[in-house]
Amino acid sequence: MSITFDYLIERLEKECTHSSGYLGVEIDNIEDVTEEEQIDTLFFRIYREIDYLSESGHEETKEYGNDKAFISEYFVDLHIKRLEKFLNKYGEIFKEQQDQKEIEQIIEEVEDFKRNIDDSKDPDFHEVHYTDGGADLYVIHRIEGFNDDIEIMFGEHEYIRVARNRNNNVDDLIEIFNSLNDLEDQFDYSNVVAWKDEYGNVFHREGA
Repeated sequence: MSITFDYLIERLEKECTHSSGYLGVEIDNIEDVTEEEQIDTLFFRIYREIDYLSESGHEETKEYGNDKAFISEYFVDLHIKRLEKFLNKYGEIFKEQQDQKEIEQIIEEVEDFKRNIDDSKDPDFHEVHYTDGGADLYVIHRIEGFNDDIEIMFGEHEYIRVARNRNNNVDDLIEIFNSLNDLEDQFDYSNVVAWKDEYGNVFHREGA
């Protein structure tokens, strides 16, 4: 799930507006340069409203005037809980979204050979078998100077993959692989086809 600033505004108004029409969070005049900055500002304003209601929520109850937003402090507490639930739910999604964006930027640097894979650790291999008898083989590396729990996967060069899947002659396959000097001859290191996070979730990259 990908969230945008406009989506968050829509959900905030729907999920957190009190029956009296009170929201409390100032959602106008958020004009930061990037959408990420707009979302950060929105979250900050929600935190600020929670702090205000936690300290001075009694000022918004009708005990202190008929034009106030809440009948009692019970409804003040209920509104705070709504805002906190909103922050927990969408804040976590936004954090995951930003983490994935950072990883994608790092991966692009690897593909452009501006960042190295971690040669200090031996690579792993992963094979996917298909019902027609074919199989894809991937080499798995970690990224130098980056989170060790993140793994990136490279597929074979197309001509290697095709030759390996089409050729049933063992001697021919041995000859093909003996001609390879290193992993770069077998795998396409300019194209990360997928990456795996610390929980084992695999994210296949679009177009890879």
